[in-house]
Amino acid sequence: MKRLCIGLGILLLFVVVFGVYWLRHSDISKETPPPTPVASPMVAVTPLSADVSLLAADAQSPWVVIASTTSASDGSTVKTSSDGRAIVAREATIISSLDNNTELTLNFGPDKKQSHFTLIAGKIWSKVARALEQDEVFEIYTPTMVAAVRGTSFGVSLDPKRSLIVSEGTVWISRRDAQTGEIVASSTIAVSAGYAVEDDSTHFIVRPISADDRNDWYLENNPEPGTPTPKNSLDQFIKDATTAPIIETSPITNSPPVITQSPTISSVSPRQFDPRTVSIVRITGGNLAAVTSVLLNKKSTEFAVTNVGVIVINTTEFIDGDGSYDLEVASPAGTALLKSAFTVQSTVSSLSITRTLFAIDQTQATYIDIQGTGLDRVDTVLVAGEPMSFEVLSSSELKVPYPRSDTAVSVEVHAGTQQATSKVAP
Repeated sequence: MKRLCIGLGILLLFVVVFGVYWLRHSDISKETPPPTPVASPMVAVTPLSADVSLLAADAQSPWVVIASTTSASDGSTVKTSSDGRAIVAREATIISSLDNNTELTLNFGPDKKQSHFTLIAGKIWSKVARALEQDEVFEIYTPTMVAAVRGTSFGVSLDPKRSLIVSEGTVWISRRDAQTGEIVASSTIAVSAGYAVEDDSTHFIVRPISADDRNDWYLENNPEPGTPTPKNSLDQFIKDATTAPIIETSPITNSPPVITQSPTISSVSPRQFDPRTVSIVRITGGNLAAVTSVLLNKKSTEFAVTNVGVIVINTTEFIDGDGSYDLEVASPAGTALLKSAFTVQSTVSSLSITRTLFAIDQTQATYIDIQGTGLDRVDTVLVAGEPMSFEVLSSSELKVPYPRSDTAVSVEVHAGTQQATSKVAP
């Protein structure tokens, strides 16, 4: 009986000790909740003109058109249309401008100190307006290149070819393996301000910035000294960000921005042109970034708006031919009309034949050589009344394959409604 009591006492003691231990650890688990996950960091995406879309990192949600400054999380993709422009801001002093038809994927570390932006299509100009800290990274990736900076202003383009241009500071570029994405060892070079790089997927071709490099895209992001800072330039965004936060609290919406002022036209350039030698014309004025339609002689016209509010029109849109064109631009707030804004004057040379003769090419084949003016516009060649194939050698010479004849043969060329005739002697 005594042994039984001792055994029961030991068992009771074990139960009490185990119970206390369990209750104690149970209370601790209740008092110490699991750590709260850290929210994904954001960058701000600001549309400068219509049709800028954002795709979430999970890619399960559809593309969303944004109408105001919107936060984008790690892994998101931004896309602009042919009319769209956008600003991507990591902070007030680290800002990128996305050109038309550009697609960019955003990747950055938990504290946004490491930014790796992948350019899928189009052009991006970035400005890092301060020296980066030791643990900070800012890089732009293309399929075959990565550009890394510490504090500078530079542009990367995939259109029409892979290239980089540096206007301030220094950019370090490295070769990427197009298949694996890995950095090629010992491929890194430093590119200083005033130089451009062309990437042929095998070599980096470094050269000084040329006059051709100083195009609209370059000047929009690097205004000439003494000129006003463009309204939507990177410099203006950096300046504004010192007095107001970049990221606003605004829901994602498909609604267009509220426009309160009508567009105005201050100048067009050039006002008179030959569409054979001039490819685009520009319209400057006020509130042009909000323009939704452009009319030439009351006919709707394709156009693009740059990120400094300049409208660009391809000269192929002047479909009424030579003469004067009225210009009208319209936005939700109103319209602006400029009578006789453009004059199209084609300087087309007349069609004529000054000389014809039989000739032999390097393969010993006989052909008729036709010399004259306006021959680059020829659409039909008749020899002895029969249509023939021909080759345009220049505006003053045609080559028509034809066997040598023992008698004179008539030659006739047509360019639209114009024609010219001659004979080729044996």
